[in-house]
Amino acid sequence: MRLRHAPPKMRRPISLVDPEKEKWCPMLEKERAILPLAVIQYYRLRMRGFSARPWIKRSRQGETTMAIPQGDLKLLDSDMAKRLLNSNIPARLAYIAKDGTPRVIPTWFYWDGNEIVMATFSAGPQVTHYPARPAALRENPAVAITIDTDAFPPEVLLIRGEASVTEVDGLVPEFKESARRYLGEEAAKAFFEQNSKPGVRMARIAVRPTWVGIIDFDTRLPSHVGGVAA
Repeated sequence: MRLRHAPPKMRRPISLVDPEKEKWCPMLEKERAILPLAVIQYYRLRMRGFSARPWIKRSRQGETTMAIPQGDLKLLDSDMAKRLLNSNIPARLAYIAKDGTPRVIPTWFYWDGNEIVMATFSAGPQVTHYPARPAALRENPAVAITIDTDAFPPEVLLIRGEASVTEVDGLVPEFKESARRYLGEEAAKAFFEQNSKPGVRMARIAVRPTWVGIIDFDTRLPSHVGGVAA
């Protein structure tokens, strides 16, 4: 049973005590709450021992991954992390702007096995002023990144690290690789022709992970609801 299409406005008061086992739902602190019906159904299935993804058999690697704490870089070798790092889902980059306020921006990315590489145009015919992001990252390189799916329950890859910024003449090679993944080969060729003009420069933003976490709300739950330790 895959819970994808519960109407977003279907909410009703419901007891969070499992009617069969008569024990508190470990995911929540209060006895009663108003929650989407799909969420209630999902946690009741979990309490009765059902997987939210019954078609995925738990592999030996999956069993091993369950024991790895959040923050361990070994999680980058998990099937979920590899799948998300090679997907066409934009990464969400969180950083601190120069005025001290937090920012989040969706961005193309390329994973080269060691770093998550992103880029932004810093000069060229279409650029009216130097972007704020590279300057902010030079001043405060601490960042967080999430790559996550839309389907319920979601798969989530969480990364923390420090960003390094370098200026590159023309298009950043990793930016071109990410364009091929997001646009497809033919559309990427047209994109390169349009943006490969004299005077084009890009800021290459590379993040080397120092902390990694994964959550799938099936084999790995958040720590505060009985899941893996942070």
